[in-house]
Parts: sequence; structure tokens; C-alpha cells
Amino acid sequence: MGRKPEFTDEHVFGWLAHHLTKEPSATVQQVSQGTGVSVGSIYHRYGSMDNLLAEAWLWAVQAYHERSLWIFKRAGQRPAVRAALQVVGMATDEPDKAMILFCIPKRVMVRAGVSDALLAQIETLETEWETAVAEFAERSGFQKDRLRLAVRDVPQAMVCRHFPHEAIPEETGPLVRECAVALLGAVANEQED
Repeated sequence: MGRKPEFTDEHVFGWLAHHLTKEPSATVQQVSQGTGVSVGSIYHRYGSMDNLLAEAWLWAVQAYHERSLWIFKRAGQRPAVRAALQVVGMATDEPDKAMILFCIPKRVMVRAGVSDALLAQIETLETEWETAVAEFAERSGFQKDRLRLAVRDVPQAMVCRHFPHEAIPEETGPLVRECAVALLGAVANEQED
């Protein structure tokens, strides 16, 4: 019978989120010092620093998908705005996950040394999101790149301005809504011409 784990993934991933929003990289030794988890325990659980970072990325992506993918099964401006607001909701309710997914470049989190199994999981989730967005755009008559700006890229930039030092201000939700409506409205107007 093995020993009970002395730490949780959330503890380690949360530390990474705060560290990587301030510094461009981390080592296993830094993670150990920052979390109080031994280097050996980190290697035992994750196998490598590359896998640790990829696991944290996967953790954040899965949370975002749980919040947003169901919305893309519908069509129209209202669901698109709701999807944009999920970025703000995640940043407010699950800031560590939001920091990892929205504020830290993927290239920092998913590096060349990631195991094939983790890489396959990440690619599957990314394909799932891209497919959902493409199908939603087609059903709704939105240009796909503008839709991505409205529901993900602009809201992410708006929440990342505040991390890691402050909570997301209440006015961020209404601002995200206004930006999404403006971007999506511009698309609708372009299609009418």
C-alpha cells in the first residue's frame, strides 16, 4: 500500500500560475521551493518539468471547456456573448486556471519534451474547441476569426491585465459584453453589405 500523496495538483498548478505570470520560466527546484513539495515527489508524480507544465495546461483547458463548449452547440449572438463572458467567469471563479490558460503563452506550458500521451490529450481538446467554434460560426453566420476575437482573444486580454496582482473588477463583464456585441455586430453588418 502506497503512501497518501502529501500535495495536490491544484497546489502545484496554482503556484505555477502565479509564478509564470511574473517570470517566463520555472524549474523543478523553484517549484519545490515555492510549494514545499520535494523535488523527488514532483518527479515521481509528473516525470519531468515539461510534463508538469503540460498537466497544468491540460487542467486549465479542461476547466475552460466545461464552461464553454456546451454554449457552442447553439447559434447566434446571444450564445456567443455568453461564451465571451465565460472567460470573465473563469477568471473570477478559478483564477489559477484562468492565469494558466489565458495569460501564459502555450509555448511556455507545452514544450518539446512533453510525453506523447499528454500531447495527444491536449491536441484532442484543442481540436474539439476549434471544431465547436467553426461549426458555431457556420451556423451563426459569423466569420470564424472575428468570432474567436469576440469570444476568447479580447476577453482574455481584458482579464489578463489584472493578473496576478488584483481581482477581476466588476466592470470587466459589461466591458467584455460590449466588445463582443461590437465585434459580432460588425460581422453581421459586413454580411449584409
